[in-house]
Amino acid sequence: MYKTRKHIVWLAFILSAFLVIYSSISLVNHYLFRTYALDLGMFSQAIRNAALFQKPTFTLSPTGQELPFLATHFSPIIFLFAPLYYFCGSYTLLIVQIIAILFGGVGAYFYSKHRMGNEKVIPIIALIHFFSIWGIYSALTYDFHCNVLGAMLVPWFFLFYERKQYKPAFITVVMAVLTIETMPLWFAFIITSLAITNFNRKKTFSG
Repeated sequence: MYKTRKHIVWLAFILSAFLVIYSSISLVNHYLFRTYALDLGMFSQAIRNAALFQKPTFTLSPTGQELPFLATHFSPIIFLFAPLYYFCGSYTLLIVQIIAILFGGVGAYFYSKHRMGNEKVIPIIALIHFFSIWGIYSALTYDFHCNVLGAMLVPWFFLFYERKQYKPAFITVVMAVLTIETMPLWFAFIITSLAITNFNRKKTFSG
């Protein structure tokens, strides 16, 4: 019981530490006007319009043409965050992005824990490694990316798949597909790879 509690404390400490690190990058840069209009500006404009019950539009085109937001990026999932705009304003999507990364890290932790069994240390190392990947910091530096939201669902998909929890795995895929138009292609490759792996595994055992 003591070891389990100690492990939870370590997990909470790591999450809190990286929450501070990520916030010091993303939120501070936004406060200092170091963030970008594409994609943060356009997505923030879309959820602001949705929060005010207005038609989400894209008005940042170099041609000056106004377009429906979903015609630029198919990311309907961001409208779930529209109510947060009343509390977080222009920081809304940056906060969502940070929470999504932490959520993805927790998924990687539990996936490692599932694969390692009773091993206590390796899942913690995997979590720290996940949070230390350079791609995360480059994503947080100046912008918001819906690809990040989709990517952070991948560890959870693998976890549910390994546990044979196919309904949550399916829901995870649907949520990822709704983040941005590139996610269906990514998950098509992931699922195809899993299908080939399972086929070869069954063929080996049957042989």
